[in-house]
Amino acid sequence: MKEDIECADFSSLSYPDKLHFGVKTRLCLMSPYISYWPQAMLLGLKPVNMSTTITQLSAISDEICFQAGDKSTDMTWYTKRGLLLKTYLLTETHMLGDKSPDFKDTWEFLDRRIAEMEIAESIINHAPSFGGSIFTGLKSIINIASPTNLNMDDTIILNKQKN
Repeated sequence: MKEDIECADFSSLSYPDKLHFGVKTRLCLMSPYISYWPQAMLLGLKPVNMSTTITQLSAISDEICFQAGDKSTDMTWYTKRGLLLKTYLLTETHMLGDKSPDFKDTWEFLDRRIAEMEIAESIINHAPSFGGSIFTGLKSIINIASPTNLNMDDTIILNKQKN
């Protein structure tokens, strides 16, 4: 694996191929520990470890995107990394049950997820109204549960409706 990384010619690879290479490389590094990996994942999900797990997964996603050539500084930065993180986690989970030689089924699964990721990224990034709708919806949900809305009495609500 190390030789593959050192000898890889990234200039000829497309962005999705670079993402595939990055995820595959990272998952191959854990393959010697595959029998222990479910327990490791459970430890990472404990509340006391959750912030560290999220930080590490975000760093993995960010590094793979950056090494693949993504230098975006707009909202697509979040889209790309979020979609790649989802793809990484799904592939990692699929790998745990893969009994095919050299994880062949896992890499085919990864190919399909990256293809889906490209479609989702295109839809989200080329439909600003769709992205704006998601943002507005999330903002509304957060505002509903905000402390200022939880202690309102009927007179405050009536006054807000009149304005």
